[in-house]
This record gives sequence, C-alpha cells and structure tokens, in this order.
Amino acid sequence: MINGQMQYEFFQLEVFNILYRELGFTSIKINGRNKLLERVPEGYKFVSIHILKDSFREYLENDFDLSTLPEEVNHVDLFNMFFKEKPITRSYANAFFHSKDKLNPNDYQIKGEFLVLK
Repeated sequence: MINGQMQYEFFQLEVFNILYRELGFTSIKINGRNKLLERVPEGYKFVSIHILKDSFREYLENDFDLSTLPEEVNHVDLFNMFFKEKPITRSYANAFFHSKDKLNPNDYQIKGEFLVLK
C-alpha cells in the first residue's frame, strides 16, 4: 500500500518467462544484429518487438489466470499496469533470450520470413 492505494508492478523476468516458455519467443544474433523470433512449425519466424507486446497482451486477455491476483485487482487494473509500466523492451528481450537460447546462426538458413534448420 502506498498513499492508501494498492501498488503492483510487472516483473520483467516473469513477463519474459511467459513470452519464452508459453508463447514461444526467443532471439538470435545474425551478422551482428539481434533478431527476435517466434517458434512456428516451420522453425522460427522473424518478428518485431510489437508482436511480443501484442502476444503478451492477448495472453493477459485470454489465458492469464485472474484467480492468482489479489481481490483488489481486476482485469482492467492489470491492463492499466501493463500499459503504464511497459515491461517489454528490446534490450531486455535480447539479454533474456540470449541467456536462455544459444541458437547458432550457422545451424540455420533464412527462407523468406522464416529461419529454418539447414
């Protein structure tokens, strides 16, 4: 409680754990540039940071277990906190995903908008 109001914040680590484990996002460094990826049946699809944000927002709307929140927090509060704090950033995405996945660019080839195993 701060000034009589309940205060919560998004923990970037938990947000990115969901993006990685449940939603299938990761990244790879190709030619010195970090590329964000989404796991798809073909392999990986190149995506923008906006796709991560939209996917997490959709996760909050459709799949998040609201019963894990305190009674004082409703769905609208959760969305307001997410949009206010903006926990999904490119720099954190690059650091987090590189700590999880060690994708070797030499093992993959680019086919259109996809990254597939050679």
